[in-house]
Amino acid sequence: QLCVEDRHAMAIGDVGGPQALIELLDVPCKGDKESQVINAVVISNILNSIWLICCYEGNGDLSSYDDDKGPIHSILTLLALLKEECTATMLASHKILKAEMLHMFGDFTTNNDDPIFILLLTIERLSVLKAYRGHLTAGGAIEQCVPLLQHQNMEHRIVSAGVIKNLMVDNSLEFVVLDGIQKGAGMLGSAADDEVIAALRLYIHLFKVRGDLSAMASDMVTTGCLSTCVTLLHRDSADIQYGAISLLSLICKHGPEDYSFLLSQEPSIIRNITHLLRHTKTHTLQQATAMFWYLTRITTTHQDLINAGAIPMLQHILKHNTDSIVKHNTLGCLEKLECFDDLGNDFFAPPISEQSIHW
Repeated sequence: QLCVEDRHAMAIGDVGGPQALIELLDVPCKGDKESQVINAVVISNILNSIWLICCYEGNGDLSSYDDDKGPIHSILTLLALLKEECTATMLASHKILKAEMLHMFGDFTTNNDDPIFILLLTIERLSVLKAYRGHLTAGGAIEQCVPLLQHQNMEHRIVSAGVIKNLMVDNSLEFVVLDGIQKGAGMLGSAADDEVIAALRLYIHLFKVRGDLSAMASDMVTTGCLSTCVTLLHRDSADIQYGAISLLSLICKHGPEDYSFLLSQEPSIIRNITHLLRHTKTHTLQQATAMFWYLTRITTTHQDLINAGAIPMLQHILKHNTDSIVKHNTLGCLEKLECFDDLGNDFFAPPISEQSIHW
């Protein structure tokens, strides 16, 4: 409760509060039911307090302690043990508690009393801060979270994706080597918007931190991401539409081969890409017009696009939209559909898409 107030959290951090708190995890319990319940409350309070103190970077710094004995290592060790012992949860080498005895963080856990989720949430918050990312990565956080992308619990999958995304700034290779692209692909097909958005952000971020972009694009096509993203274009969520069209743009732009024909074979691509031309958000329209232009490389799609009403939509965009990227892409689409005869050589430049991704 003291840590909820900034001044108290900073003061406790300055005098070594996190170290004292984390050491409580190693206090042996007596084994009787009353002691177990008390220690369960202590553990949940420890994790909550650590987050509140450490969200002020430079105060309560957990990263200054030895990696093999420090609190980051302890938290990751607890996660590994919890994954192995989901019913009789081992929280430390000499402490065994049942999952139902673990109490919640309160507001921070959205009323979730799952011990693995509590630890994952703590790790995700610490992974936001630069001071802790290296310690989490060195301690095996990515290795532990990649398998959780396929966990039966959706909240585990979402938070694990968030941890991996944050830690990929320092180490994206481990995610690829552990077959993370394939393991996370199922999240894109989820019925839950939050899970789909978490997966889209993870994959888009991968293109930002990796150098082997063609290999990333190829792997995503192999695992079915391209097909799934086409389907996602028609979801009601504006965030999902934007993320899906952005990921499609990245895959097609960086693929080792031209995916325009493969894209044109998707049953719903004409309907869905035309649907996005009505979008009111500039960032989404930038991506949509770029992908539309990309699709027009396949001349066999032209009649279907025209039948779907694309020409008047593009003309409306050109007349009413003031964004330069949208106009550039729209003119390119109309030229490909042979609606303009004299656009000049400028409009044979490629579509503009990637620079406008704002995720």
